[in-house]
Amino acid sequence: MHSLMLRCCRLIGSANFLTRLAQSTPVAVSNSNYNKRLLTYASGVAMTTDRYGGVMLDLSAVNEGTDEDLVMEHIRDAVSNSLTVAPAAWVRVPLHLSSLTTHLAVDGFRYHHAEGYYATLVKWLRPGRPSKVPRFGTHQLGVAGLLIDGDSLLCVREHRLPPKQSPWKLPGGVADLGEEIGDAAVREVAEETGIAARFESVLAFRHHHWHPMAFNRSDFYVLCRLSLDGQRRGELKPCPDEISKVDWLTVSQLDALPTEEVAPILRASLPLIRLGLRNGFKTVDMQRFALHSLYTAKRVDILEK
Repeated sequence: MHSLMLRCCRLIGSANFLTRLAQSTPVAVSNSNYNKRLLTYASGVAMTTDRYGGVMLDLSAVNEGTDEDLVMEHIRDAVSNSLTVAPAAWVRVPLHLSSLTTHLAVDGFRYHHAEGYYATLVKWLRPGRPSKVPRFGTHQLGVAGLLIDGDSLLCVREHRLPPKQSPWKLPGGVADLGEEIGDAAVREVAEETGIAARFESVLAFRHHHWHPMAFNRSDFYVLCRLSLDGQRRGELKPCPDEISKVDWLTVSQLDALPTEEVAPILRASLPLIRLGLRNGFKTVDMQRFALHSLYTAKRVDILEK
């Protein structure tokens, strides 16, 4: 049916006919607070607007093999009709239409971000004025799980470095997209050590720029205090792919080790951990409170001391 429609449109050969057909075919709008109605072109190009008035063109419904000139005609039509009101134009290109990015580049579009099967390109539509388009993904978020039992901390050594260059560190890793900080720390501890834990609070965080393992983006690394999810420690089960050794070490044991045998963030945190053990962690914890998000209907956490 779709290919038949395209053939009919080409036979008629009228740009005005295509425009009328496009305007008579409304696009289904998601329940996002950002995207607002517009239309779907006969080629499958779907047009919406974002919360700042920018025009957003999604090519997900464009079939492979669709005439690229027709697709570009509709993209140019949408951008042209938005010039007086839209500050920027965005085009989301699926992998099977990646050859279109060359045509888009000629029209002044540039890559903004890409992931999986899609790339998103953007064009600033206000020449002579500085672009207000933010960069994509300036930070990644990592977590460390500080699991304390009595006066002992759960520590790991990693496989990826030679034994003499693999210091004791806290289990942890990168949070998944949409994952809460505490949930990420609990998951990482379970994956790397086999121990079930419960999130209690955030103690501190580290901010690192041009991180080589974050594709030279900036990196937040959050130190999360955890407690055992139960009365007993349970069996230590180091992840065979990542961890060479897991053990419970006291603050005094870690203090006594040579500098190179304790990861910098763990060593820097030992005075704070010792203070919490002595006076109670309520004196050093960041407390968690729930807020309503300004942008979605969801609740979000705020951490403050």
